[in-house]
Parts: sequence; C-alpha cells; structure tokens
Amino acid sequence: MKRPLKFAAFHALFFLLAAHGSTSQAVERPASVWIETRTMPAAEAVQAAAADERFVYAITNSQVAQYDRATGERLASSSGEARHLNSGFFWKGRLYLAHSNYPLTPERSEIKSLDPATMQLQTFKDFGDFGGSLTWVVRVRDHWWCNFAKYGEHNGETFLVQFDDAWHEVGRWTYPPELIKQLGSYSLSGGLWRGELLYVTGHDDPVVFRLRLPADGQVLELVDKQAVPFTGQGFAVDTPVNSLVGINRAKRQVVFATLEHPTPEPRLPRDQLLLFRGENNQPQPVKSPADWQRRRSEILRAAQSVMGELPGLEKRCSLEMKIEEEVDCGDYVRRLVTYASEPGSRVPAYLCVPKSLLESDGAARQAPAILCLHGTDNTVGHGTVVGLGSRPNRNYASELAERGYVTLAPNYPLLAKYQPDITALGWESGTLKAVWDNIRGIDLLQSLPFVQPGPVGAIGHSLGGHNSVYTATFDDRIQAVVTSCGLDSYLDYYDGNEQVWLPEKGWTQTRYMARLAGYRGRLEAIPYDFHELIGGLAPRHVLIVAPLKDSNFRAASVDRVAAAAREVYQLHGQPERLRVLHPDCEHDFPPEMRDEAYRLFDEVLKSPR
Repeated sequence: MKRPLKFAAFHALFFLLAAHGSTSQAVERPASVWIETRTMPAAEAVQAAAADERFVYAITNSQVAQYDRATGERLASSSGEARHLNSGFFWKGRLYLAHSNYPLTPERSEIKSLDPATMQLQTFKDFGDFGGSLTWVVRVRDHWWCNFAKYGEHNGETFLVQFDDAWHEVGRWTYPPELIKQLGSYSLSGGLWRGELLYVTGHDDPVVFRLRLPADGQVLELVDKQAVPFTGQGFAVDTPVNSLVGINRAKRQVVFATLEHPTPEPRLPRDQLLLFRGENNQPQPVKSPADWQRRRSEILRAAQSVMGELPGLEKRCSLEMKIEEEVDCGDYVRRLVTYASEPGSRVPAYLCVPKSLLESDGAARQAPAILCLHGTDNTVGHGTVVGLGSRPNRNYASELAERGYVTLAPNYPLLAKYQPDITALGWESGTLKAVWDNIRGIDLLQSLPFVQPGPVGAIGHSLGGHNSVYTATFDDRIQAVVTSCGLDSYLDYYDGNEQVWLPEKGWTQTRYMARLAGYRGRLEAIPYDFHELIGGLAPRHVLIVAPLKDSNFRAASVDRVAAAAREVYQLHGQPERLRVLHPDCEHDFPPEMRDEAYRLFDEVLKSPR
C-alpha cells in the first residue's frame, strides 16, 4: 500500500495548531445532538442528497433531481450518462459527485460535476481502475479526499486517499476493524470533514462514525459514533446553515439535520464563578485552577451554543497575503493587505510595520504584534484605527506602530466594504466569523519574519472592545487585552429594554448573534455573560475602560462584571492583572486611557521573558 508522502508535514501542522487556542482541539465543543429539522419528499432520494442556497438535490444511481428549497417543487433532472452515482458536495457553485461502474469489474471510478443552471453531468476526473469503487469525495484544506469502497468479504480493504490539486496521492488510510464489522457486507457510503474529525456513514444505519487521522501508521482511528436522523447512504454539508443533509431511502425523503447544543439547566450563577458542576450535576465550590477549568469548559460550551461552533482544520487554508497598497507614514509603513481566513473569504486589513524592522542592513529585527480591532463604522471600517476616519481617539493601530509594534487591523465582517456571505460560508453568527478572521490574523502576524515570536496583544473600542474579548476567549496566544466601551452584562444592556432585543437590534443583528433574539424577555437565561468571559481570561492581563457617561454600556454593570471575574484572578494569585478604569467622559477612548493601554502592552509584550 502506498504510504502518505506528506503525512508528517500535515500532522506537524495539526499539532502546531492544536497547541494554540485557535483550534477546536483547544476549545471544548458543546455537547451536541443531531436533530431533524425538516424533511422533503423526493422520489430520487435513493443514494444521497445535497443542497445549496436555493435548491435541494436528490440523487439516484443515474440521475440528479433539483428541487426548490423553499417550496419543495421538483424543477429539473440531470442529463448525461451515469451508472452508479453516490455522495455529492458543492464547491465553487457546482455539485461534484462520486461515480463508479459498480457492480461491474474491473472497477472504474470518476468524479462527475453538475452545473445547477444546465443540469448537465460531465466527467471532472477519471480515475480508471483505482482499486475500488468511489463512493464519496470532498475537497477540504486545499486537498481532495476520496473514498474507494470494497464490498463483501473484502470491505475491510476500503481505503481513503488524499490528493493534491495536481492529483498526486499524498496520503492513504484504511478503516479500523471495529468500524468495518458494523457495516455487514456493505461499505461506506458518505463522508465529510467537520473540524479535525472525519464523519462517515454506512449503508443503512442512522449513525455517523467519527474518525481522526492517526499520529502514526495508515489506519484511521475511530473516535465514536453519533445518531443522526437519516439512514446512512450519502450525505453532505448543508452549506447555507452549516448543518447536514441526508436521505431516508425507505421513505424517499431528503432529511435536514442540525446540531442542537444543550446547556445544563439551570445555568450556574453568572456572578458566582467559583462554582462548577460536580457529581449529579450539583454545584461544587472551585478550590483550585483545575476545578476552575471545569467551569471554564462549561462557559465555552455555552458561548458556542449561541455563537456557533468554533471551526477546526476544515476552514484552514493558505493565508496567501496580498499587499494591495503601501503608504509611507513616517516612522512606519501602512500596508493595505488581504488574507484568506477560510476558503472563499479574503479579509481586508491594515498592517502597520515600523520602518526600523524593514531596514536592509542584514540585521534580524523583530517586534511584538498587536491585533487592533475597530469600532462600528460603515464607511471606512478598519480605517478608523489607522487614522483614516473622522472620529478622534480611534487611531490606536497607528499610535502603537509609532511605538514600535507591528499592528494588524482586520475589517469586521458586514461593515464597510467587507461583506462576506456568512450564511453561505456556514457561520451561525457574525461574531464567530469575526473571531475566526482575527484568529487567522494572528496566524498571519506570527508568520511574518519581523514579528517577535510569542504572545500578542489585542485592543479595541466599542465593537472592537467586545470583539477583543471574544477573540481572546478562543485564542490564548492573546496575553494582554484592552477593551474600551465594549461591554456590560447582557442583563444591563440599555437597562434591559426589551426593544433592543428584537431581531436585528443591538446584539441580535446578523453581524453579531441573531440567536440572542430568542432570549428577549428572559435575559437571565442567556447561557453566558461577560462576567464569565472576563473570568475565563484569567490569569491573562485585562484592562477594561468603562467611561462614567457611556450611554451604550453601564459603568456600574462593568464593575459588577469585574467583581465576579476578579475572584478567578485571585484564585490564580494574580488579582492585579484585571483592571477597570472609569474616565469621566462619554463613549470614547481618550488619550490618557490609550496611554494606560500602551503601558500595559509595554509591560507584558516588551518585557524580557
């Protein structure tokens, strides 16, 4: 059997990413259950199903039928030769399907492509006789992953192959015997990646098996299996909502399934952080940092139950930074760059680099990096923090560059010129899309030769203030956080006025967390709050700037948040690392507060380690 050519390199990347808070490996996922959300009658629901924003596709051995997603009306069927179609998935607006000549021998396999506009099936890739029948194919992490099935007494020889874009084989794995024995005489019908885990289905049973790549060898590791509301066969990611779509062959139905993220009820008190759930789900006192990690894990699960699940490797791709513009700003250069935070999404950002780091005298120079997150501005967006906006006291990215830091200011999604289709990209909230863009921004910073290895800082005002907290929650490479006018308790937001919790108001806007609208009139049930998020940052350095006259966020509420979080800092023996300052101003970030922020960064990021 051919050994993987790039297996070691792939796993070096995997374990490097797992060492940071930027992967799902480091952030505990919510306990989740697949639930049926909708069924659609489809006579062609025999082999598999797939879906895009407008249509649903039911797949037989020889044909693909297109249905209106909203009404369920059958609209068209495919033309073009096919003998044994299997799973399909969408990429760049086309449906790609596994195809073989099963049960004929010798086995021949192809990838077919379907144009939704013409419904014409064409051969995209012909494998010829590759040693098995192709049953599913997906494209993830800039590679093609193809499953070649064997049946009957040989089904244990079913194998997964990883190809690069030139169709060079770079990895090959078989499946563990404990999975194969559950398939009977059949093989695996469907597969896809979610995070670092591979999900595969058999022929009849309503379960998905979850596997991972092994650290050594060529046998995939079985993690567990989960119940699903569709009966095996081919399935796919329902791209618009990042859920799953499969079939019930017996009932000739397309079945939609989504993850439900239950959180323990009732929630633990937001202002009593030194409690965790012990035996029988009963609150127990936190007596050690290890106990605290159990409470923190619950906080992370709760946050993801609202924001959506933090992605894993499936959204990682080459950053491919491009410099669109460069401006000489005296002591530093300001570069307008874009980078690929995920397949299909390029983030615009301002990268400010002190000139001293770019001198070509052969000396290696490096400086710490700071993520600079902007407030709400629908005209210039991230330009506000580099001095391109009309509001004063917002240019902290340029000021920090003048002090010798490398700064990166990504644009927030759905503001100004950065308008990603977050639904099509599979995000459940604009908040988590922004967090992911920021995490990938830190990846970018740490790839630059003039950036000092090690911890980074994050600073933001207003929208940027809570964006910095959310990002630090999921990425512990951020060791110093400054949040100005960015938070108070959800209970106190605009004094609890129910009108600001209507859909598309305040926190419930698409660019934040639309799911929060469901808590209108019962804000105390929101499963996490800033008390817990700030406590979850301990023992990292946090500076909260909360003006006394801020009309968005209440200074007194911030004090209550900090009082609750400070108990966690005391648990870690570092109460001084959480500070709250109350300037006598409105919703602003005045110079003396920025100076305090910059001193914090100097202390944490520039001090010898």
